[in-house]
Amino acid sequence: MAVRIPELTHREIRRTQRTLTVSKDRWLREVACSVFRDPRQFFDAQGAPIPINKLQPEAAAAISRFEVVLKYAGKGEDRHVVGYVEKYKVLDKIGALTIIGKHCGFLVDKPEHGGPDDEAIDIDAIRKDLTARIARLSES
Repeated sequence: MAVRIPELTHREIRRTQRTLTVSKDRWLREVACSVFRDPRQFFDAQGAPIPINKLQPEAAAAISRFEVVLKYAGKGEDRHVVGYVEKYKVLDKIGALTIIGKHCGFLVDKPEHGGPDDEAIDIDAIRKDLTARIARLSES
């Protein structure tokens, strides 16, 4: 049964990806919206915030939370809305930069060691060479 769990997990992941139309390209575009966002996209030429329904898709994709706070005046039956405050919270740019940096190979969790011209190092050959050198030195 344990052998089938990874198989089922991968099958479920693929099914979910198809259902949600998740692809690596779409995922990368969404991360890029956060990384390469320009804060000016949220404001009009006069510096006023652009209503959320008027934002460009790239700007809207960078928003993680949107909140509207209504301001009231009066009490009881005389209470009425006199204004509102819209709050945007954008996605974490550093987190998105980290994700895209790892994806592009700019950041690695563990360093890769290579020889000249990034060729692979043959550890077994080095171990044999060192063993032979040590053997020669101990014979002397």
